[in-house]
Amino acid sequence: MAPKISSRMERIRFDGTVIQEIPFIESPSRLLVLDLKNCYRLVSLPSTIFKLMSLTVLYLSGCSKLTKLPDSLGSLEGLMEIEANDIAIKEVPSSVVKLIKLHSLSLRRCKGQEPVGFRLPAILSGLGSSSILDVSDSEIIKLPNNLGILSSLYPLNLSGNNFESIPTTTSIKKLSKLEFLDVSFREKLKSLPELLQLPHVRAQNSKSLKALSDLSFISSVPLYLENDPEAIVHHVTIRPNAMRVWIDIAKVPNEFLWRLASGMISIEDVVGSTVAWPADKVVLAFPKQF
Repeated sequence: MAPKISSRMERIRFDGTVIQEIPFIESPSRLLVLDLKNCYRLVSLPSTIFKLMSLTVLYLSGCSKLTKLPDSLGSLEGLMEIEANDIAIKEVPSSVVKLIKLHSLSLRRCKGQEPVGFRLPAILSGLGSSSILDVSDSEIIKLPNNLGILSSLYPLNLSGNNFESIPTTTSIKKLSKLEFLDVSFREKLKSLPELLQLPHVRAQNSKSLKALSDLSFISSVPLYLENDPEAIVHHVTIRPNAMRVWIDIAKVPNEFLWRLASGMISIEDVVGSTVAWPADKVVLAFPKQF
C-alpha cells in the first residue's frame, strides 16, 4: 500500500531523499511548505498538486531530473515563493502568471533547449506583485516584451544569459521599485537603456558594452561597471553618487584621481584596476557593428 501523508501536516521536507514521486497527500491539506530540494531522482510533480490549496512555499532546487512543471501549478493561488534552481525544465508553464500572490521566483541555471534557450512566459501580467526574480545563468535568448509590468520587482538578476538587448518596450522606468539589476557576464549584450538611474547596477564582464567617461583623460572597458555605494575600491567604499569602473587606458597619466586612495594619486596609478568615479560623469557607449 502506497504511503499517505496526513492532511494535518503543515510542512514536509524531503530534502536530499531518493524519492521518485511525491507520496499521496490527503485532502483537504493544510500544507504550507513543500521542500523537495536535492531530490535528484524526482522526475515529475503530480498534476494533482492543485489540491494543495494552502501551499505558500515550494522548493525544487537540485531536482536535476525534473523536466517539466505541471500546468496545474497555476491553481495554487496562495503560493508566494518558488525556488527551482538547477532543474531540467525548458520553459516556465504559462499558468504561473495566475499566481497573483507570488513574491519570489528563482530559476537559476535552468538551461533551456537549443536554439530557443530557456523560455519565460510571453505574458507576465498576473505577476505584478512579484518582488524578486532571479533567472541568472539560464541561457535566455529573448526577454518578454512586457517585463516592465513587474512593477514590484526590487532585485532583478539577468546575469549569465544570452540576450543581446533589453527590449525598448520593456522600459526600466516602469520598474518603479527596482533597486538592483544584474546583467553581468553578458558577452552579447549591446544595449542597456536607462540603467544608471538605478541605485545598484552590476554589469561585470559584459564585454560588448563600452563604459566611457565624458571627461577626456580616461578610457574604460566594462570588465567591471557597478554603482553599489557599498562597493569597495582600494579599501574605500565608493559611497553614493559614484560608480566603480575599470580603467583600461590613461590618456592623461598625471591627472589626479577624483577620489584619492591609499598609495594612489593619479590615473596612471590605477590602470588595470577599478576606480571610483562620479556617476554623472559616466556614460554608456556601444561598439560599432560591422
